[in-house]
Amino acid sequence: MKLSAATVADLGDYFDHVQRHFRESGQEGDFIFHPVPDFEKWEKEKMCQELEKKWTAPLTQPWERAWILRDGNLIVGHSMLRGGFLPARLHRCLYSIGLERGARGQGFGRALTLACRQWAATEARLDWIDLRVFSHNKPARKLYESLGFEYVGETKDDFRVNGQSIDDIHMVLRLK
Repeated sequence: MKLSAATVADLGDYFDHVQRHFRESGQEGDFIFHPVPDFEKWEKEKMCQELEKKWTAPLTQPWERAWILRDGNLIVGHSMLRGGFLPARLHRCLYSIGLERGARGQGFGRALTLACRQWAATEARLDWIDLRVFSHNKPARKLYESLGFEYVGETKDDFRVNGQSIDDIHMVLRLK
């Protein structure tokens, strides 16, 4: 397995990974881990064009940066930071992560999170990383807590996926 910062050249493989990963949500013993019901309708070319703009945008505009985990030529995991949506929030970003079933439980989530944290603190010089995690996702919550993220609140019934009410936990990590 190889972890690296994602580049524009990775966009097609990244899109394919996200499609596979989202298909796993709520299937074969997995709990629901994302609230996006229409992901299979996404158009690959259009999505890749939108991501390219965000992946290359300056940090003073809406931006995204991603890290990927490859098993050979196949992307099996990613982490992402998003920011720049409001000038008053340029000191913060939002974190997300996704690992396909075969890559979970092996320390890759920790490695992806640490890569984001390092970049956010040194390259982007951000002060905070925010994240949201479904309350029933105990493995992810345990990982985030072990990396220093703190619980700051919960939104009850924030999402309804396939008729299931899902509470959402808000966590933060202070970088400075």
